[in-house]
Amino acid sequence: MSRRTDDYDRSAHITQDACSYAQQDGSDKEFANLVLGSMLEQARREREADYPPEGHDYPRAGR
Repeated sequence: MSRRTDDYDRSAHITQDACSYAQQDGSDKEFANLVLGSMLEQARREREADYPPEGHDYPRAGR
């Protein structure tokens, strides 16, 4: 699996888990909103070819 595909899969799981968590009684809605907001921002930057930031790469790059 490519690093890009692996990153997409991990992002999808985080987003799904955050949504599931937010729907539970007693969940911290502010925390869930923060996580989901950051995932949306990452997706926006990926569409604009502005992510990952210059000088950063995906985990384990070059190993």
